[in-house]
Amino acid sequence: MKYVKLYEEFVLQELEDEYNIELDLYDNGDYMTLSKLVVSPDDRKGGVGTEVMNKICQYADEIGRDIYNARHFIWRYFQIAPWAIL
Repeated sequence: MKYVKLYEEFVLQELEDEYNIELDLYDNGDYMTLSKLVVSPDDRKGGVGTEVMNKICQYADEIGRDIYNARHFIWRYFQIAPWAIL
């Protein structure tokens, strides 16, 4: 019998206040899923998104996790093409 973890937890939520962004980044213990990263309109084109992504990647490297976006996760586990998801 195979057991599956059914929980995920938010990680790096402190980046929301630090960079004035909306971030949904989950860690389920095996990999991380990035489902939302929204930079406020006033802060766009200033490198905020790049800096946040660099911090997320650095954190993932430190803890040894891969990062998937929500569309890739759905395709990978349910074999639904990412472009078919609305």
